[in-house]
Amino acid sequence: MLISVILPVYNVEDYVQECLDSLLNQTIGEENLEIIIVNDCSTDNSEEKILKYSNKFTNFQYVKLNENQGAPGKVRNIGVDHSRGGFIHFLDPDDIMDIYAYETLVQYIGPKDDFIMGKMLSFNEDGSTFQHITFREHKMNKTYKHTTLEETPFFVQVKVGVVLKLIRKSFYINNDADCKIKLDT
Repeated sequence: MLISVILPVYNVEDYVQECLDSLLNQTIGEENLEIIIVNDCSTDNSEEKILKYSNKFTNFQYVKLNENQGAPGKVRNIGVDHSRGGFIHFLDPDDIMDIYAYETLVQYIGPKDDFIMGKMLSFNEDGSTFQHITFREHKMNKTYKHTTLEETPFFVQVKVGVVLKLIRKSFYINNDADCKIKLDT
């Protein structure tokens, strides 16, 4: 199973390396990940730092745009167009994945499930962590299995939801207009 990890990049030189290192260390194996980086006209040294990783991954694509898209959603959608995996994950370059993240998500997604969503911890400047209010609320403190968006519509509304979901690519493609509208905001 190949997971396409799509990173929209714009001036992220200070933290993109830590993000890419977290992908290299995944217990699912980096060979099961397709890293698609879409550079939205960065003006810093992001490109230089990213290209150092091009030979560290089995599946690595670097797309450099000629014109800034103005929103990460548009850049993510360009990444989807380049993806080959059965699943897609939108990751931001300032995110760090737990080493078990993809292995755990794949373990729990059912054959008929269109996506699976995990939780996240946020970091303070001093290195301490906290849970976003979304995950302290009652709705997100329980496990939902084999539900639908009609049954649990707040899954679409989760403020940081795009980076938390491993999405079946066929679901994304078949719901193209709805997904793209949500990503462009």
